Amino acid sequence: MKENRLTENELKTALVKEGTTYSAYRRHIREELGKMRLVNWEIKSKIVLKEEDLRKIYQENLKEYTDPLEVKVQQIFLPFPPGATEEQIKAIHQEAEDLLKKVRAGEDFTRLAKVYSRGPEASAGGVLGFFKQNELVPELEKAAFPLQAGDVSDLVKGPAGMHILRVMERKGGEPKPFAEVLNKIREEMIQAESVKQFQEWMKTLK
Repeated sequence: MKENRLTENELKTALVKEGTTYSAYRRHIREELGKMRLVNWEIKSKIVLKEEDLRKIYQENLKEYTDPLEVKVQQIFLPFPPGATEEQIKAIHQEAEDLLKKVRAGEDFTRLAKVYSRGPEASAGGVLGFFKQNELVPELEKAAFPLQAGDVSDLVKGPAGMHILRVMERKGGEPKPFAEVLNKIREEMIQAESVKQFQEWMKTLK
């Protein structure tokens, strides 16, 4: 298979069309490599960053180092039948209350979901999975996101039925530890400072 690159003769022909020569092109490449080496050897090696400066950057950019909050939710769901009457809604509400009492009494949530929940995820113990904010209907989001791992909601009346929610796990929502992002902050500051110093160096040459 032919390699996807120009031969030396093809490159020379292309450079002529661009109005330059092969020797000029090689000289330009050497100059660019020289600049890169200068940045790496002469500038980056002399940049000294204090931990207090790195911590300041960290504190000023906490959102950048924070993953979005996600909650892993499972539910017991009792849907309203299509065109449900007031009596039917009342009966489902009462059934949900009885189930919540069982949960509050310490009965296993997953087992209750498998037996009583009538949502498509019932066979999996009511596990819905992870959700970020604005991914659940408002009624469920309002109930789920304040809960800590292991907490169970009060009854939630949603558009389609009654829900009892349990948060299985929370992740994100808090800044990553400073030690975890220290190298990233340092590299970004070194890069920014090296560009700045290189530009100043170029001015002195002119």
